[in-house]
Amino acid sequence: VWLQLGIRNEAAIERALGAGLVATQDRCTKVEHQRAQALGLR
Repeated sequence: VWLQLGIRNEAAIERALGAGLVATQDRCTKVEHQRAQALGLR
């Protein structure tokens, strides 16, 4: 579960994690992609 930059919902994240899902919130895919590239990650 991915909640985009500026979106936070602790209850939803807890529910997703409780269901065995990977979950993150308040993150931007473009920013994370650029960060990964800078670190040499895919």
